[in-house]
Amino acid sequence: MITYQLEEWDVVKQDVCRLATQHYVECEAAENKFPFSLDMDTFEVLAEQGLLHCFTARADGKIIGYIVNAISDRHLHFEAKTANHLGWYVAPEFRKKLVGVKLLALTEEELRKIGVQIMYGSHTIHADASQVFKRLGWQDVERHYVKVL
Repeated sequence: MITYQLEEWDVVKQDVCRLATQHYVECEAAENKFPFSLDMDTFEVLAEQGLLHCFTARADGKIIGYIVNAISDRHLHFEAKTANHLGWYVAPEFRKKLVGVKLLALTEEELRKIGVQIMYGSHTIHADASQVFKRLGWQDVERHYVKVL
């Protein structure tokens, strides 16, 4: 059975770090010249301030997916409580089973309850999640480019 929930960072950080490492290897390592190193200090500060929201999917108690968001009381360009995805991952063996859709839907529902008005999410080219976003009514509004200097 798969369950979906909001969890405290202290409870999930080791599992999220493990899955984030898998995510990096799977999706970003080919283009990125830098070794994976999650900025735990920043995550800890955000969590202490109540600005880090971690949503998980668990199969038989084991974390198989997560969405981590940073919350801001306003956007840089307008007044609206905002959530930005810092990471989103579902283990490969659980994809195509609506886990990502259900996890994102829960994230939207729970963040709406705390007054979030707009969410920003992204995906890598190698792990195209656009169909999940579109299924839940998200709009494709920006493109991000990266250049290693």
